[in-house]
Amino acid sequence: MKHFRLLRWVTVGLLALAAIFAGHIMVRMGIAADEYGTAFAWSGWPPYAQWAAFLVPLVLLVVIHCLFAYYAGEGLGKKEQRAVVVCVALSLAVVVGSCVVSVNAHVSLNRQAEKYEAYCKPLRMEWSTEHFHPVSLKELSAMQEEKYTGIVYITTSGREENVAFHDALQELVSETHTTMKLYDACADQLARKDAVEEVLKQYGVSSLPAILVLSEGVATEQFEGAHMLEDVTGYLANP
Repeated sequence: MKHFRLLRWVTVGLLALAAIFAGHIMVRMGIAADEYGTAFAWSGWPPYAQWAAFLVPLVLLVVIHCLFAYYAGEGLGKKEQRAVVVCVALSLAVVVGSCVVSVNAHVSLNRQAEKYEAYCKPLRMEWSTEHFHPVSLKELSAMQEEKYTGIVYITTSGREENVAFHDALQELVSETHTTMKLYDACADQLARKDAVEEVLKQYGVSSLPAILVLSEGVATEQFEGAHMLEDVTGYLANP
């Protein structure tokens, strides 16, 4: 087969580029998860698709490299030539598939990051880690099963009234030396609204912000609504 060596390195190179691109997207998704507090999802593909877009080209790269190295030493008959053509075609299909998944993830990640920057970040809440211990949606959901006992504060950035309540609550917990778990739903509501609503329904929360007093995972007190700050102040004064 003519240009055997060139074909080998072009195929290996394309697989390497596909794996690098997919890996780059995965790193960006990890950074976004840390910065925004949510695991960003993208439309059209299941969560494991990006792992497949990274691992399949990587594994196939090794296989193709070894196969070409073997045929380089043995020589190419008609049977071997057909095998090389099949492998190259398979590699090109994998490269295209991997790039399609990665581009889709890239576009979706940028779209959701722009929404976060426009909606959540301008009115993002700041809190003292001495009194507030941030948790993820997954950790919040698991508190019932883990029979957690303590106070849980559920809110969402991006709304002026919530930020105003949050500032007042910070003063209150500082004065009463109270600690509580804090879940900010803003980023998750943009990325996976249905999952957030399911967890809120699990605890019977109908509006945000809300404060739950859990005893072995069961809400014994719940505060939300217009008079929430007064009710929480009374509770913390006589818990």
